[in-house]
Amino acid sequence: MRFATGPARRADDLTRLQAETVGKSYASCTLERRQWALQIDTAAQAQAVRPDLKPTPLRCWDGVMQAAHDRAVIWPLRPPHVLMSFSCWPPIWANPAQ
Repeated sequence: MRFATGPARRADDLTRLQAETVGKSYASCTLERRQWALQIDTAAQAQAVRPDLKPTPLRCWDGVMQAAHDRAVIWPLRPPHVLMSFSCWPPIWANPAQ
């Protein structure tokens, strides 16, 4: 990704970065409508699908649990991924309908 110089171009670059940002990571560095920093690494739980095994992504936790029961789910067990994946469970337990 290349960035041009000049105030107008920097504003265009920030607009593009805001649109391409995962979740609220861009907004987390915004204060009083000014961007004070840019995230260089954002954690986001994601689902990878092999179309030859599963043509569409899972859409609900019941589907994930069934896939896990069928041994079709892989859990990341290397640091820091295992820690980050466990940290996403409390909000899920608090609101399982989403």
